[in-house]
Amino acid sequence: MTALHLFYAFFTTGIFVFGGGLAIIPFLNDMIDKWGWFTQNDLTTFIALAEVTPGALGVNMATYAGYLAFGFLGAIIATFSLVLPSVLIVSIISPKWYKIKDKKEIISIFNGIKIATTGLIASIFISLFFPLFQKDVFSVYSFLTLILFVLGNVLMSLKKMPMPLFLAVMALLGVVCY
Repeated sequence: MTALHLFYAFFTTGIFVFGGGLAIIPFLNDMIDKWGWFTQNDLTTFIALAEVTPGALGVNMATYAGYLAFGFLGAIIATFSLVLPSVLIVSIISPKWYKIKDKKEIISIFNGIKIATTGLIASIFISLFFPLFQKDVFSVYSFLTLILFVLGNVLMSLKKMPMPLFLAVMALLGVVCY
């Protein structure tokens, strides 16, 4: 693998990642299958680390993935190449945005992107979460993961807990349970 190959992979990912940081996960999952730069277990680690570190979720995950694939230089290349398409697109579109944002075609494009992004995130959730519950893998770890997942969703749905406190509580529960 070359640095140019890494640049290309993350640049093309940056072109098509819509919908926030979680939208990068299917692309990283695809990199596992295509190039094997990191493992499925590494991907779950990227997600956890990206969630608890400051900054954009997708950029943090790209930085970790690039580092694992190609060291410190890989982290820089992956981060830069992931962000570059957004910078270019915003630079081109932003002067015209207020003229085109209410056009039916633009609204339709973004509605389609929202649907696709939701589907991609749902498929990654299924591929990462449900293998924990296969008969040959099921364990106390799987059961505790399910309990923490449900508890986390209940706490988030109440919306009474500030996000930093929520993350601290869930991290503490993770330490206690595992």
